[in-house]
Amino acid sequence: MGDGDLSKNHISIYRQLLQDVGIELPSSNDISSIHHSHGMLDPQTCKTSVGHLLISLFPNDFLPEIPGFNLHLERLSTQTLKASRELPELGIPRDYFSLHVSIDNAHSGHSAIALVIMNQMAHVCKVDPTGAVAA
Repeated sequence: MGDGDLSKNHISIYRQLLQDVGIELPSSNDISSIHHSHGMLDPQTCKTSVGHLLISLFPNDFLPEIPGFNLHLERLSTQTLKASRELPELGIPRDYFSLHVSIDNAHSGHSAIALVIMNQMAHVCKVDPTGAVAA
């Protein structure tokens, strides 16, 4: 979320990237954001959004899935690394992709934190497979 600094918030940076390339979208809390012209009525888009919402509303129910979900979303790909180098050649700011390269990595970023949590959860499962300690 940018640690409270809007200039570091992923969503704000991505929105700025879209504006820089001439794409203006309404705010997500504006009803027009779900207008069919934005592609938001696609069933897969709706399923993905509902999945994100469910995980955020019921974190205790989805605790085992959250770190894996995070690792999936935060993983670096060769495409992300390539984009962060090549986009400026096309006049597209690299900020969003550079942000992911710098803070969403398995060495010291968000993915590293998710890996630590997953390792801790695996340890707890080995020590107490019944979950009696947690209860």
